[in-house]
Amino acid sequence: MSTLLKISGSYNSCKGSIKKLIKDITNQMNRKNFFAHREKIIDMSELTYIDSNLSVIIFGFIKSIITASSIFAVNIFKILPPKHDALKQVLYKNNFCKLWNDEALEDTHKTIIKIAEYKNTTDCIESTISDFYELFLNLKMSENDIYKFIAYLGEVFHNCFQHGNSKSVYFSGQFFPQKHELDVTIFNFGKTFKQNISNFIQDEKYISWAFLPQTSTDNSLGMGMCKFLDLLKEYNADIIMISDNEIYTIENGTTKDEIHRDLNLGGTLLNIKFKLDEYNIIKKC
Repeated sequence: MSTLLKISGSYNSCKGSIKKLIKDITNQMNRKNFFAHREKIIDMSELTYIDSNLSVIIFGFIKSIITASSIFAVNIFKILPPKHDALKQVLYKNNFCKLWNDEALEDTHKTIIKIAEYKNTTDCIESTISDFYELFLNLKMSENDIYKFIAYLGEVFHNCFQHGNSKSVYFSGQFFPQKHELDVTIFNFGKTFKQNISNFIQDEKYISWAFLPQTSTDNSLGMGMCKFLDLLKEYNADIIMISDNEIYTIENGTTKDEIHRDLNLGGTLLNIKFKLDEYNIIKKC
C-alpha cells in the first residue's frame, strides 16, 4: 500500500504553525491523480505534537479525503496513529481516534471539547450547550451570559451552513483552567469569504469587509459576523481566520488582514482563544 498523505512534525495555535499545517496537507492533496490510487495509507506516525483543538483540522481533511475517494470506489484506508504516546492519548480523548475505529478514552480532567461533525445549526447549538453550560457555571458566569455566548457562537455556525453552503462543520476545543482560557476551532469546506463577497466589493480583504458594521450581502452575511465580533471584544479574544488565501487575525487587540499567495484553503478555518479571566467573569455577574 502506498502512502497517500503524510502528516508529521509539531503544530500549535499560532498563525505561522496553522498556515504550515494547511499547506502541508493541501500541497499533498493537490498532487496529480491524488485520488486515483486504489490503496491508501494516511501516515500520522511522525506527528509529534498538535494542540487538541487544532487536530480537528486534520480530522476534517481526512474525512473529506474519504468522502471524495468514495466517488472512485476506493474504500481501503489505513490510518497510522502517532507513535508519540502523549499525543496518542490526546487523540484518544478528543474523539479523533474514531477515524481508525477505536473507542475514545475518558477525559478525567474534563477540559477537552471532543471533536464533532455537525450537519446543521440546531445540532451545533445543542452540542455547544452540552459542552459549555456546566463549564461556564463552574466559572460563576450568569445563565444569561452563558446563553448569550452560545447564541453568538451559533451565528458563526449559522453562517457556515447558510452562507458557506457547508455540508459539514467540524468543531473542537480545549479549556485551560490555570489560564482561564478556552480555545476552540471551527472548520468547514464551504464557500469562502471571497466566493461570497467578491460580487459586492472590488478588494481582496473580504473578511475585513464582513466584520464592518452595517455591511451585508443580499442575505445578511455581515450581520452575523458583527454580532460575533461583539463576542470577541467582550472576552478580549484572539482569533485566526483563514479562508482562501486570506488570513485575518486579532491578537492582543491588533487586527491584521493579510493575503498569502502561497495559500489556498477551499473553505474557512476559525481558531479562537477566549480569555475567561476573573475580570471578564466578575464584570458579568
